[in-house]
Amino acid sequence: MSDQLDFTLPDEVTRPPGRGKGRGLNSLLLLLVLVAVVGLGVVAVLRGKAPAPRGGIDPESERVLASKLQDRGLNTSSAEAWLRYLTVAKLDPKEKAARYYDVGKLYQAAGDFEKALVNYFRSEAIARVDELGVELNRRKMECFRRLGNIAGLNRELDAMTSLAPPGTTKEAGADVVAEIGPEKITMEDVSRRIDEVVDLQLKQFSSFMGKEELNKQKERLVDRFRSKEEKFRMLQSMVAEEVLLREAMKRDLDKRAENERAIEEFRRSLLANQVLEAETEQKVNITESDLKDYYGAHREEFREKARVSISQIVTEKEEDAATVLGKLNEGKSFEECAKEFSTDEATKEKGGEVEGPIEKGGPIPGIGVNVDVHAHLFALKENEVSSKPVKVSEKFYIFKVRKLIPERIKPFEEVRADVERRKTQEKVREVREALIQRLHTEHNVIIHRSEFLPEQPEGKESSNDDKKKEEATRPPGTV
Repeated sequence: MSDQLDFTLPDEVTRPPGRGKGRGLNSLLLLLVLVAVVGLGVVAVLRGKAPAPRGGIDPESERVLASKLQDRGLNTSSAEAWLRYLTVAKLDPKEKAARYYDVGKLYQAAGDFEKALVNYFRSEAIARVDELGVELNRRKMECFRRLGNIAGLNRELDAMTSLAPPGTTKEAGADVVAEIGPEKITMEDVSRRIDEVVDLQLKQFSSFMGKEELNKQKERLVDRFRSKEEKFRMLQSMVAEEVLLREAMKRDLDKRAENERAIEEFRRSLLANQVLEAETEQKVNITESDLKDYYGAHREEFREKARVSISQIVTEKEEDAATVLGKLNEGKSFEECAKEFSTDEATKEKGGEVEGPIEKGGPIPGIGVNVDVHAHLFALKENEVSSKPVKVSEKFYIFKVRKLIPERIKPFEEVRADVERRKTQEKVREVREALIQRLHTEHNVIIHRSEFLPEQPEGKESSNDDKKKEEATRPPGTV
């Protein structure tokens, strides 16, 4: 065997018979296969569905998965699924930008503010979506605040300001009333905060006030914030809150475990209350017939006790009181005698008039609750004067009943607002209790009440009657 290798190509004439013919056949078969593959691809494109890459991501499956995760509150996993979907889905720029914005919201809800910002900026870079503009800017600023990145916040505010035409504010025609670095606070911002405060206070009243009372309360609140002084106080509050928040972020107070727990507790309470409010708003609808039925069933609760309006003359000595009675019997007016003889500085210059009516059994100005005085007053007739002085705490009183208002049940028209308030409270309580009971059943709640009952003395067990009584008082779903 020769040690040298032969790298020469065989001459055409020296090829073995039939080899060239087989190679040509193989080339033809390869060409046919390629044509078939290309043909299948063209057919698929014409049908509007490109073949999925082998082992790749199916956009529709990923979209369904992302939606399912999002519906179940798994924000981070949902965001990741949407991002996988966006790498393969064919969307127009505005639709893609809106979807990245949604991904940012999911990360923000999950507390990953940095990833939220990444996707908000990505959304802006892909396309401008006008309807998202204001909310997108607000969310970016909130993420910077939550990260404690005040420098980033200021740079973002600078960038936002630089996009506006020279001499304009963040909203056309808005009056800037304060500036915190590059951030501007307008009069519209102040008005919006006032609206939020009014709405918040009204929500606190809504569970125990009727519509009529709520409307009056709203009018009072709106009137209160109408003055420039109140608006300025609100602006001062907004500025103080903002700078204190920035300082808190700088000190990493938001990252303290106890603060995170408090924020989470507030979030839970807020969301729970929103469920109650939504249920109340949907199911509490008080009609005029409801009010009249309630009034009819609770008439006695609107009974008003008898009342008297009185005047009085007070003396330090019994003989002085006798002198006054003598002057009254001679025809001198009660008012003149009060001014001349009474020692009570609060009433003498007004002719002895005691302010406001006195309810039977209620307190008397300057005296308090006194059974003997009440018995004396309500024994007198209208315009009648005491026939003898009444001794109270070493002083002597002579009374005149100016007006006697007999006991009565207030008519519906007079107490309508009070009836509406009471009926609203009753209905709200019923609706909320029904909701809680329904949710107990849906979520299979079991409350072990026995853990909270008083302990029995040693050697003594609860009787069967006691156990039955306990069972009877248990609400549905408890043991």
